[in-house]
Amino acid sequence: GLAIDWVSRHLYFTNMGQSSPGLDGAVYVWHRLEKISLDKKERRTVVSAVERPRGVAIDLENGLLFYGDWGKKPQIIQAQLDGSDRKVILDHELTHPNGLSFYEGRLYVADSNINNKSYAPHLMVYDVSTQEWTPLKLSNNFSIPMGLAVQGDTLYYSDWVSNESLKGYIKSFNLRFGVDNNVILNGMRPTGLHYSPLAKRKHDFLDAVCEKSPCSHSCVRTPLNKTNPFKCLCPDESTKVLSSNDASCARPTNFLLVADLNTLKLVSLDDNTESGARTFLYDSIDSNFVALIYDEVTDTIYWSDITK
Repeated sequence: GLAIDWVSRHLYFTNMGQSSPGLDGAVYVWHRLEKISLDKKERRTVVSAVERPRGVAIDLENGLLFYGDWGKKPQIIQAQLDGSDRKVILDHELTHPNGLSFYEGRLYVADSNINNKSYAPHLMVYDVSTQEWTPLKLSNNFSIPMGLAVQGDTLYYSDWVSNESLKGYIKSFNLRFGVDNNVILNGMRPTGLHYSPLAKRKHDFLDAVCEKSPCSHSCVRTPLNKTNPFKCLCPDESTKVLSSNDASCARPTNFLLVADLNTLKLVSLDDNTESGARTFLYDSIDSNFVALIYDEVTDTIYWSDITK
């Protein structure tokens, strides 16, 4: 899944990585939800506690992030744009949440139920203000709904496989009158959808939040009920962490370096700095780091990889 935060100029994406067997025989997964700046200078892991991430959508006005998980217990999760304050908003009558689309206070979800017909494929709508789910009844049946896009009273959706053939289609649905419109495209295997109106304008107050922030690197909006309207973040692939002023990213004086399978991480030991491990190097899925050492004189890290 992909979603754009045009305020902070970041692309959010779900990374359904492969599962890697370790030397101990255990299987290690590295599925995660990430974001990367559109100038490709900053990358950051937003959520790592996820099994099989799929669709993702953003509510910029409320500073909220939504994503689906195909894991052992399928879920739809809501979080802040930095991945904090996660909460499950749906975890029943759900098997394969695919497309997510957010429009004017509502989250639209397509559940395809691929290879698991406990529940029929269906569409759902979540109202952020009331926190209520409502099934969306279409006038025709579909097989494997994948992508969603909404604009005004029109919902666009893709069905990977139609009932008549092995080819799918894209159709529109009138939300106001509850009727299907004509097929837009057919004879293909459509997946993701996005509606991009040329006349769409940004909201000045959203732009101003991060433009006026003291953040040295990345900035994201926070929900409207928070005291501070923004939060500063430091990117991955860097040894800098958020300082005690909650605005600038700097290298900690005291830190712990960790080799973790195919990544290198840094944990700040300084007081009043960002907690948790920051990943500053990603390597191949085939990598297996087993040792590392740091040379303080040259500020250089050396590590061994037994797979190369």
